[in-house]
Amino acid sequence: MTAPPRSGQVRPRQGDAKPDQNGERPSSLLVLADGSVFEGEAAGYLPPGGVTTGEVVFNTVLAGYQEVLTDPSYAG
Repeated sequence: MTAPPRSGQVRPRQGDAKPDQNGERPSSLLVLADGSVFEGEAAGYLPPGGVTTGEVVFNTVLAGYQEVLTDPSYAG
């Protein structure tokens, strides 16, 4: 399912994705290989140009993120 962004545009910004003076974070898009598009808020570092790639991982761990950080299956 492909859903267009509600705002109609994304404004790239470099640096930390901290809230601006109005308390809003920069908007961002998550685009999956199947063409699905999800609009949300940026978090963490924004590279020059505002575009990056990465991996989306779904995990059902019950003990918390600490377990995921030390799980050898996520190495590399």
